[in-house]
Amino acid sequence: MSGGSLNYGFHHLETLADDIKKIKIKFNDNNLNLKERQIIINEIKSLKFNLKNLSKRAKNLEWWLSGDDGDKTYLENILRKDKIIWKNGNFNKMMELDFGWMYEGNIKNEVRFWIFFDNNKNKIFLKDLKTDKLMLINDGIANAQRLANEILKKEKII
Repeated sequence: MSGGSLNYGFHHLETLADDIKKIKIKFNDNNLNLKERQIIINEIKSLKFNLKNLSKRAKNLEWWLSGDDGDKTYLENILRKDKIIWKNGNFNKMMELDFGWMYEGNIKNEVRFWIFFDNNKNKIFLKDLKTDKLMLINDGIANAQRLANEILKKEKII
Protein backbone atom coordinates (compact mmCIF):
# COMPACT_ATOMS: atom_id res chain seq x y z
CA MET A 1 0.00 0.00 0.00
CA SER A 2 1.27 3.41 -0.89
CA GLY A 3 1.43 6.00 1.91
CA GLY A 4 -1.24 5.88 4.57
CA SER A 5 0.91 5.34 7.64
CA LEU A 6 -0.32 8.69 8.97
CA ASN A 7 -3.79 8.41 7.40
CA TYR A 8 -2.84 10.85 4.64
CA GLY A 9 -2.93 13.70 7.16
CA PHE A 10 -0.85 15.89 4.86
CA HIS A 11 -3.97 16.35 2.70
CA HIS A 12 -5.66 18.24 5.56
CA LEU A 13 -2.77 20.72 5.72
CA GLU A 14 -2.83 21.14 1.95
CA THR A 15 -6.60 21.71 1.96
CA LEU A 16 -6.32 24.23 4.79
CA ALA A 17 -3.60 26.13 2.90
CA ASP A 18 -5.78 26.19 -0.23
CA ASP A 19 -8.76 27.44 1.81
CA ILE A 20 -6.65 30.21 3.34
CA LYS A 21 -5.49 31.22 -0.15
CA LYS A 22 -9.14 31.81 -1.14
CA ILE A 23 -9.91 34.09 1.82
CA LYS A 24 -11.21 37.52 0.91
CA ILE A 25 -9.90 39.68 3.69
CA LYS A 26 -12.47 42.06 5.17
CA PHE A 27 -11.61 44.00 8.28
CA ASN A 28 -14.37 44.16 10.88
CA ASP A 29 -13.75 47.71 11.98
CA ASN A 30 -11.90 50.83 10.93
CA ASN A 31 -9.75 51.06 14.06
CA LEU A 32 -6.63 49.63 12.40
CA ASN A 33 -4.12 51.72 10.50
CA LEU A 34 -2.53 50.57 7.24
CA LYS A 35 0.54 49.08 8.97
CA GLU A 36 -1.62 47.05 11.38
CA ARG A 37 -3.73 45.76 8.50
CA GLN A 38 -0.58 44.76 6.60
CA ILE A 39 0.62 42.78 9.63
CA ILE A 40 -2.62 40.77 9.54
CA ILE A 41 -2.38 40.26 5.77
CA ASN A 42 1.26 39.11 6.06
CA GLU A 43 0.32 36.67 8.82
CA ILE A 44 -2.34 35.09 6.62
CA LYS A 45 0.11 34.80 3.72
CA SER A 46 2.73 33.34 6.01
CA LEU A 47 0.26 30.74 7.31
CA LYS A 48 -0.58 29.68 3.76
CA PHE A 49 3.09 29.32 2.85
CA ASN A 50 3.98 27.46 6.06
CA LEU A 51 1.02 25.06 5.75
CA LYS A 52 2.00 24.20 2.16
CA ASN A 53 5.55 23.57 3.32
CA LEU A 54 4.39 21.45 6.26
CA SER A 55 2.11 19.48 3.95
CA LYS A 56 5.03 18.60 1.67
CA ARG A 57 7.21 17.64 4.63
CA ALA A 58 4.44 15.54 6.21
CA LYS A 59 3.85 13.76 2.90
CA ASN A 60 7.58 12.98 2.62
CA LEU A 61 7.55 11.59 6.17
CA GLU A 62 4.45 9.51 5.50
CA TRP A 63 5.90 8.03 2.33
CA TRP A 64 9.15 7.20 4.15
CA LEU A 65 7.31 5.58 7.07
CA SER A 66 5.21 3.55 4.61
CA GLY A 67 8.29 2.32 2.79
CA ASP A 68 7.43 4.11 -0.46
CA ASP A 69 10.61 6.18 -0.18
CA GLY A 70 13.94 4.88 1.03
CA ASP A 71 16.16 6.49 3.64
CA LYS A 72 18.27 8.27 1.03
CA THR A 73 15.22 9.76 -0.75
CA TYR A 74 13.77 10.96 2.54
CA LEU A 75 17.08 12.56 3.50
CA GLU A 76 17.28 14.29 0.10
CA ASN A 77 13.75 15.63 0.63
CA ILE A 78 14.73 16.99 4.04
CA LEU A 79 17.83 18.70 2.66
CA ARG A 80 16.08 20.08 -0.43
CA LYS A 81 14.98 23.44 0.89
CA ASP A 82 14.50 26.72 -0.84
CA LYS A 83 17.64 28.44 0.39
CA ILE A 84 20.09 30.97 -0.87
CA ILE A 85 23.40 30.03 0.72
CA TRP A 86 25.80 32.81 1.66
CA LYS A 87 29.16 32.83 3.37
CA ASN A 88 28.06 33.23 6.97
CA GLY A 89 24.50 31.98 7.08
CA ASN A 90 21.57 31.39 4.79
CA PHE A 91 18.48 33.07 3.49
CA ASN A 92 15.39 30.87 3.72
CA LYS A 93 12.36 31.58 1.60
CA MET A 94 9.83 32.81 4.13
CA MET A 95 6.72 33.84 2.27
CA GLU A 96 5.27 34.82 -1.05
CA LEU A 97 4.11 38.43 -1.21
CA ASP A 98 1.83 40.16 -3.69
CA PHE A 99 4.85 41.74 -5.36
CA GLY A 100 7.42 38.95 -5.07
CA TRP A 101 9.19 36.94 -2.40
CA MET A 102 10.63 37.59 1.02
CA TYR A 103 13.63 35.72 2.40
CA GLU A 104 14.72 35.54 6.02
CA GLY A 105 18.45 35.82 6.71
CA ASN A 106 19.72 33.79 9.64
CA ILE A 107 23.08 34.14 11.31
CA LYS A 108 24.01 32.06 14.35
CA ASN A 109 20.38 30.86 14.71
CA GLU A 110 19.05 34.40 14.86
CA VAL A 111 16.96 36.16 12.22
CA ARG A 112 18.95 39.22 11.25
CA PHE A 113 18.06 40.23 7.68
CA TRP A 114 15.17 40.14 5.29
CA ILE A 115 15.58 40.25 1.53
CA PHE A 116 12.62 41.33 -0.57
CA PHE A 117 12.41 40.55 -4.27
CA ASP A 118 10.04 43.01 -5.93
CA ASN A 119 8.97 41.30 -9.16
CA ASN A 120 7.00 44.32 -10.34
CA LYS A 121 9.95 46.71 -10.22
CA ASN A 122 12.77 44.16 -10.62
CA LYS A 123 14.42 45.44 -7.46
CA ILE A 124 15.95 43.77 -4.45
CA PHE A 125 15.92 45.23 -0.95
CA LEU A 126 17.89 44.19 2.13
CA LYS A 127 16.44 45.05 5.53
CA ASP A 128 18.69 44.98 8.59
CA LEU A 129 16.37 44.02 11.45
CA LYS A 130 18.78 45.28 14.09
CA THR A 131 18.87 48.84 12.76
CA ASP A 132 15.53 48.69 10.90
CA LYS A 133 17.38 50.07 7.86
CA LEU A 134 16.06 49.20 4.38
CA MET A 135 18.62 49.28 1.56
CA LEU A 136 18.09 49.06 -2.19
CA ILE A 137 20.42 46.52 -3.83
CA ASN A 138 21.19 47.38 -7.43
CA ASP A 139 23.16 44.42 -8.71
CA GLY A 140 21.41 41.27 -7.55
CA ILE A 141 21.43 38.83 -4.69
CA ALA A 142 25.22 38.54 -4.54
CA ASN A 143 25.44 42.20 -3.49
CA ALA A 144 22.77 41.65 -0.83
CA GLN A 145 24.84 38.80 0.55
CA ARG A 146 28.04 40.87 0.39
CA LEU A 147 26.36 43.81 2.13
CA ALA A 148 25.03 41.52 4.88
CA ASN A 149 28.56 40.17 5.41
CA GLU A 150 30.01 43.70 5.56
CA ILE A 151 27.48 44.71 8.22
CA LEU A 152 28.28 41.61 10.28
CA LYS A 153 32.05 42.20 9.94
CA LYS A 154 31.71 45.80 11.17
CA GLU A 155 29.88 44.47 14.22
CA LYS A 156 32.57 41.79 14.68
CA ILE A 157 29.94 39.04 14.50
CA ILE A 158 31.95 37.26 11.80
